[in-house]
Amino acid sequence: MEQAKLAIVIPAYKGEFLAKTLSSLANQTNMNFNVYVGDDCSPFDLSRIVNQFKDKLSIHYVRFSENMGKANLIAQWNRCLGLLQGEEYFCFFSDDDLMEPGCVEAFYQALNTHPLSDVYHFNINIINEHDELIHECPVYPDLLSSTDFFKLLYTFRIDARMPEFVFDTRHFHQCGGFVEFDLAFRSDNATVMSCARERGIRTLSSANVLWRDSGTNISSERNVPVEIKYRKAKATIAFCNWLVDFFGRNAQRCPLPLSKERKLALRDIKALYPDCSFKELINLLCLLDKPKSNRCLFLYYWFDLWLFVQKYKWKRR
Repeated sequence: MEQAKLAIVIPAYKGEFLAKTLSSLANQTNMNFNVYVGDDCSPFDLSRIVNQFKDKLSIHYVRFSENMGKANLIAQWNRCLGLLQGEEYFCFFSDDDLMEPGCVEAFYQALNTHPLSDVYHFNINIINEHDELIHECPVYPDLLSSTDFFKLLYTFRIDARMPEFVFDTRHFHQCGGFVEFDLAFRSDNATVMSCARERGIRTLSSANVLWRDSGTNISSERNVPVEIKYRKAKATIAFCNWLVDFFGRNAQRCPLPLSKERKLALRDIKALYPDCSFKELINLLCLLDKPKSNRCLFLYYWFDLWLFVQKYKWKRR
């Protein structure tokens, strides 16, 4: 077998679904890839699970002595990426998601037909903790620009996570690596946009990734503690500020209508009410660069928050 060009990197912590994840990799029709499992000092015995696949996968397991993911998830991602041994491409997978059997085969076929792409993509569907399909996501066009990716994603016409993307390793580092926000929330979107800026996203349509919504994901809407909601709101603010710089450097305007741009900026701030006061919401609003630099825009955002709070109070009467 020729030397593997593809690394599948799994920053692991949870043990509940890891065996299913690794089993989906062991069932690939093309086994020409290496798997790297970076154990983030998990309280679960992940090594026992990984050892079950030693004869089925080219798998490399490292248990880190310090848990980084809770404080800085991007730091954990980076040290997992540091496990690579020269693979030209990598997929940053999850410890609970699944690959359909033809994913790796589709990737190598795309390398032959479209070798100059920097970012490859599998379409996704969403499953629950019982492996049941709960949402069929829209398919991507064969080639999607970075700007159109952002526009379609934030007008809810496509979905995106991280495990369905394959990156050119060298190009990824040239672009600065992972874009860092707290909890890595929206870091996946920003990283894809950064890496796909020049050549877009090439979608491989013959096999899907199955993304699991188990209720424990950071992007899940279920049972989110207030502390996490607050951190997510600040991460969204950092993302919105990053977008101003991203589109500015590319001499572009934000492709979203102003109303959609406002909804993106305020959604996670609104999610904090009533646990946080209206004054605290406004303090977060003041961290947004775009309305902060335009008084009329700031008032527009302020009124939206004020109206939201009044409607909430009225419904509670």
